[in-house]
Amino acid sequence: MSRSVITANLLDDLRREGREIIVPPDALITPAARDWIRDNAYPVTWSDGSTSDGGGSLGVVGDFVTQSSLRPLRTELERIAGRLENFEAGGDRLSALAALKRLCCAVQCGNLRRGLVLTDSGVVPACVANKFRGVRACVGGGVMDIDEAVRELGINVLVIEYPNRTFHEMRQMVKRLVTGDGHPTASVGQAITTAETSNCGCALAQSWDR
Repeated sequence: MSRSVITANLLDDLRREGREIIVPPDALITPAARDWIRDNAYPVTWSDGSTSDGGGSLGVVGDFVTQSSLRPLRTELERIAGRLENFEAGGDRLSALAALKRLCCAVQCGNLRRGLVLTDSGVVPACVANKFRGVRACVGGGVMDIDEAVRELGINVLVIEYPNRTFHEMRQMVKRLVTGDGHPTASVGQAITTAETSNCGCALAQSWDR
């Protein structure tokens, strides 16, 4: 089966005719078309239901400038998620944490559906992200772990320690994140709500035991 090719000329024609622009998940998007989507306010609907007029469907924190090994992944992320919002992170940890906080605020406010953090050490970023109400973050220990985290926890922020993961592993983990519905199971959601509204940390454990 042939894949749809999205070009800037096609997008111009659809806008001129007032037709809805829908981008299939496996579409080939030309560089000029990506520039068109970024520069025009015309709404674009991606296959996962996200739209281009409300911010990117996936926010990313990563040092793509100095870490050349991440550049091929960035191209793949655009293909998987459709549209990225890059939160620039310099080489030092302070700037990376500042970028992480901006990303979490965007997820918390609903301006982003999901977030991805690419780092050499994921413990601190995951801990910081989970301080934001409505943000559920975890460190990607492997594809199967992310499958479970997406199904049970409904994670919306994934932290990947990229020096320890292959390109294929990272690609598969991100695909799991993007295709999840972003909602935890009923029991886990109730436990999270109890923990967020309680002054006693043991309330979370009590709700899980029921």
